Amino acid sequence: MALRSKLVRSMYPLYIKSPKLKNALLSADSTVDNIRHLAAGVFPQMIRPDPRSLFISLTANCNLRCVGCNYGRDFMRGHTLPWEVVKHLLDDAKVIGFDKIRFYGGEPLLHKQLPDMIRHAENLGLDYWVTTNAVLLGKRIDELYEAGLRRVTVGFYGTGDEYNSYVQRKDQFAKVEESIRYTREKYGSDISIGLDWVLMKPTCSLESLRAVWDFAKRYDARLGVNLIHYSLPYFNEGKDRHLQFTPEDADDIKRAVDQLAIFKSERPDLLPIPSTALRSV
Repeated sequence: MALRSKLVRSMYPLYIKSPKLKNALLSADSTVDNIRHLAAGVFPQMIRPDPRSLFISLTANCNLRCVGCNYGRDFMRGHTLPWEVVKHLLDDAKVIGFDKIRFYGGEPLLHKQLPDMIRHAENLGLDYWVTTNAVLLGKRIDELYEAGLRRVTVGFYGTGDEYNSYVQRKDQFAKVEESIRYTREKYGSDISIGLDWVLMKPTCSLESLRAVWDFAKRYDARLGVNLIHYSLPYFNEGKDRHLQFTPEDADDIKRAVDQLAIFKSERPDLLPIPSTALRSV
């Protein structure tokens, strides 16, 4: 696992710019796993616990009040991990052999010692990234970049008024866009930016989807598609379940997926989700 982690980290600058290379590497990795599982039919000891990703929720505090999220309110209000705890987590992750570390929250950019965590992860040679709402990204990206950060994903809930309505804060989308613009203009391709877009009932329209896609193209940000869900304790379905899909929404979902498939054919580098995964929606 340690060797695999080193290979993944060393090749990241190459495959992030080449979807074909990334797909080839993923296919090769999947083939190796399949061979291992076939061989395990004869040698069961070959299959052992195989940790790969560690998600660290740094704080439950957040500067937004998203309709579908309970962080900072009903869920672990006021809770924050001390730097010393995170340091030990990262040390253990290195020893055990985790592939990837995700710093998130709440809003991780509210944690004052986030640069120390990034610097420590960098010194350990871990593959890590930060998931943020990006409201504070423009103010903190310089110190985070200096600490070693090169990959950011942004929780994304639509554009303009649709975004502001979901996060229940006025004029926040403008701050998000300004932060992403500043980051892209100052650091260019040295920073990988991804949009973790949530597909939910209020924004499941071709108009909303095209606005999100235009934003992704404008800032060269890879688009990820996540279905609204409530399986984790800090998510909810909104008032009267208005965020959640029902069987009557099937046609709208199909139109959205068909449009995503068109976008993928135009710019596979910006929509790296496998076509089969898109269709599974």
